[in-house]
Amino acid sequence: MIKAVCFDLDGTLVNSERLYVQANVKAAQQLGYRLQTSDFLPLVGISDDAFQTALDCLIKPAQQTQFIQLTQKLVDQRIAQATSLAQPGANLCLQHLKARGVTLAIVTTSAADYTKRMLQNTGWSKMFAVVITGVAGAAKPAPDLYLEALKQLQLTPPQVLAVEDSPVGVQAAVAAGIQCVQVQDLAPQSDLADAQVENLIELKKMFCA
Repeated sequence: MIKAVCFDLDGTLVNSERLYVQANVKAAQQLGYRLQTSDFLPLVGISDDAFQTALDCLIKPAQQTQFIQLTQKLVDQRIAQATSLAQPGANLCLQHLKARGVTLAIVTTSAADYTKRMLQNTGWSKMFAVVITGVAGAAKPAPDLYLEALKQLQLTPPQVLAVEDSPVGVQAAVAAGIQCVQVQDLAPQSDLADAQVENLIELKKMFCA
């Protein structure tokens, strides 16, 4: 029996992957690059090492710190707005799970401050019993963050379901022994996922009925 559901944040619960890609394009343009959305899509949902390799092909190393700072500034400006960045169906799915007594958790490699502000943007500050951020261990695809979630939830892997949007996230959950559903966003499908759904509305139908 599933007692808890661990959600990834970016691209899974919130529409931030597209937000970051859009910010990447604008930041690159401010630095004099003629790059488009298609240039940054391959950077979505990959490991830190792969991200750095891909970024080296797009932005000169000497400008990467400024590029990342400009990108984050643009993203932060959007998060600060009142309009929620929640993915379609996210609120309904979370509310339904919570009403059924399922414990909700966040497992994200993002920074704690960013996660806090994103949860404020979506109105979910009190929705999750456990919030695991990047400071808790090695980044996905390592299983560290999910292992920490299991520890704080005081549950075993068969009692937990993970919901991810990227192959890297799916790999992390599976490495921790947790079954995982992949929600399609910008990242490619993973063969390791136990199930694939197009959105959180489908997830609700599959696991929240």
